[in-house]
Amino acid sequence: MAKPPSPALLSYKQLPQYAGFLVQTLFSPILISFAIMGIACLFIGVSVFYNYEIHLNPDVNSLEDALWWGMTTISTVGYGDIVPVTSQGRIAGVLLMLTGLVIFISFSTLLVSVFFA
Repeated sequence: MAKPPSPALLSYKQLPQYAGFLVQTLFSPILISFAIMGIACLFIGVSVFYNYEIHLNPDVNSLEDALWWGMTTISTVGYGDIVPVTSQGRIAGVLLMLTGLVIFISFSTLLVSVFFA
């Protein structure tokens, strides 16, 4: 991997080289694998939530509602407009929250360590 120019000494002439380094970093195998793991965990959590909540939870009327719940849960935003009412839905929520924390923290840590390397 090429070493980026120092940000303090970055000039307009070095901008294409620095942009190339950023693109190369963002497409590194480990960052892509974290993104794939995050997406896979999201869809698994959404499908478990949807299967257990669709007939019992009045707030879950479609797969779109379950996906909304999954995105707000894995990103730890948690608006609270859709909450699980079954034990299985709550377990899916807890696992999705923990997965979101681990994946986002790991992803951010890797990205920052690459920029400071």
